[in-house]
Amino acid sequence: MSESSGLTGLIVALINHRKNKKIRRLINEQNEQNQGIARYYPCDIEAFFDENEPIGNMAFSGGASYIRCREISREIECAILQGYSVVVLHCGDRELEDYLLNTFGNQFFAAVYKGNPIYDPFYERSNAEIDRLVMSSCVKGTEIGPTGKNYLDGMSDFMRAKGKVPFLDMYFTCPHSQLIQMVNDHENQGRISSADARNIMAELLQGETERSNVQYFFERLRNQTPYMVPQSSQLNNSINVEKAAKRGQILSIDLQNTVNTLLLNMVLNEVELELESGRKMLLVCDNLPLASSENLENLVKKSSSKFNITLSSGDVYSLFGSDENAFFSFMGKCTKAIISKHVSSFSCQKWSDYIGSYDKQEITSTMAENTNYYDKWSFGGTRTMNVNVKRENIVKAEEIARINDNDVLVVNNNTGEIAFTQVL
Repeated sequence: MSESSGLTGLIVALINHRKNKKIRRLINEQNEQNQGIARYYPCDIEAFFDENEPIGNMAFSGGASYIRCREISREIECAILQGYSVVVLHCGDRELEDYLLNTFGNQFFAAVYKGNPIYDPFYERSNAEIDRLVMSSCVKGTEIGPTGKNYLDGMSDFMRAKGKVPFLDMYFTCPHSQLIQMVNDHENQGRISSADARNIMAELLQGETERSNVQYFFERLRNQTPYMVPQSSQLNNSINVEKAAKRGQILSIDLQNTVNTLLLNMVLNEVELELESGRKMLLVCDNLPLASSENLENLVKKSSSKFNITLSSGDVYSLFGSDENAFFSFMGKCTKAIISKHVSSFSCQKWSDYIGSYDKQEITSTMAENTNYYDKWSFGGTRTMNVNVKRENIVKAEEIARINDNDVLVVNNNTGEIAFTQVL
């Protein structure tokens, strides 16, 4: 306890108050420095993408959809400059589709959607590739057994023997119950050779036990690709992942619905074929829950220096179906995450946890004061100040929930920077 009389005591108290205020300011400045958030003036979101930075997994989550479109477009541009082929998958996101078309033009952008029948994953493929695409695209409970490969080869070889290049619509319209009779008729009419007929018949008979499974597969795939698959007269305009990559085109496919698992798996298996051929691929998934396809879940785990995945959504965390381990595992391999306003407080907390924590200094103080008017006026006081350190999230969940749709947090794991800005 210290005590001074009159004005001297009051002056001492004021000096101490100013000193403590300065200490608080210094500690607040130190806390801001420890947080490590770089605060930029309003700018274009494209400024946060450097074409010389290594492409990696990315996540664009929350905020305004048109800003996510810009993020995706700029990332694709950087990927193309680094030699990547690009596939974009979405469910009815015409805003994204139109933005990419306006950005890259018809020459470098091909869009598959209902009413634009150009997608044919089989066209100009070998029998082995067609077999793989089909058998790897099946879902649990409807698998095609090993002998199904023989039946598929019989179908493909019959088409080739007739001088046709196999294409998907032919598998859709195949008259399975009459197929063997058709092979016999074509042999008798001299339209295919006896050697070809014997080979085709052997393949069909060896795979006969899987005929119903093959037929069911194509019936379901046909239902999931309405007005998307070309017929024979349209084959010159057909596209698939391989053809788009060879042409240097971005391929965008509207899956229409997340339950169209066979279509999704077909595209993903095409991507895998390209990866095995040595091609670098970027797969952009817009609002696709990972649980919609086991193939997609597995592919997300395979990301590497030659294969990267971008997830974009109003809430990327929700795409993982509350699987925190899968979410943090994916985010741990991301080179960049751009986070904006979220509605779900639970998701806000997960993003807050992802961004990380820092050592925050907090001041606690106690003070006792007295003013004595008896006989002689005096002023006195005692102040005790302590500084404690605790771990706290760099950006709190409630802060993510409060920011505007065009405010973004950019976490760049290439540089270690966490930035905050308003998008122009």
